[in-house]
Amino acid sequence: MPILKDLLPILITPLLGAVGILLQELRHKRDSRFQRQQARSEATELIDLIQKWLQAQQLACSAEELERVCKLTTRAESRQS
Repeated sequence: MPILKDLLPILITPLLGAVGILLQELRHKRDSRFQRQQARSEATELIDLIQKWLQAQQLACSAEELERVCKLTTRAESRQS
């Protein structure tokens, strides 16, 4: 029994360290997966917004006005980048 008492801390310490590292890796994978999912969701929402905006512009503007608005919008976006 005294040998077990002496060996127990020696065996438990690396085991707990390994479990800690494993949990950290799992959390990191979950976080990166969540970030990718969040980015995809935001991109999808932005695309939907752009499509709705374009549909509204097509209904409200003539073809020439729509082309001019799109060019102005493109220029404004390129200046922000």
